[in-house]
Amino acid sequence: MGDFPIAWEFAGGGWTAISHAGYQYMRNYSASNYVDWKFGLEKKLAGFWHINLLYTQTNAKGNCSIAATTAQPYCFSQSTSASGVNSGPTKNAGGAAIIFNVIAKNY
Repeated sequence: MGDFPIAWEFAGGGWTAISHAGYQYMRNYSASNYVDWKFGLEKKLAGFWHINLLYTQTNAKGNCSIAATTAQPYCFSQSTSASGVNSGPTKNAGGAAIIFNVIAKNY
């Protein structure tokens, strides 16, 4: 995992390459083991403001269908009632995502 400043002179400089790779291992629960990775760019703006654009993904596999007969650690429900009961379709949290952030860093 690391952030690597890169010297790009276009657009005023201040660019950083972002990368991450990780592995989660849980003893006695192999369904929750996975590899994850992230790549992206960050741009320092005026003052303490930064923006970044990231791509993240895992190799986590989950059977999020209603017919799943075992616990699925990467599945979540889009709706939960006030009593805590999940309803509606489920999503696989192990999929790919593109993330855009606006960040205030004061360090």
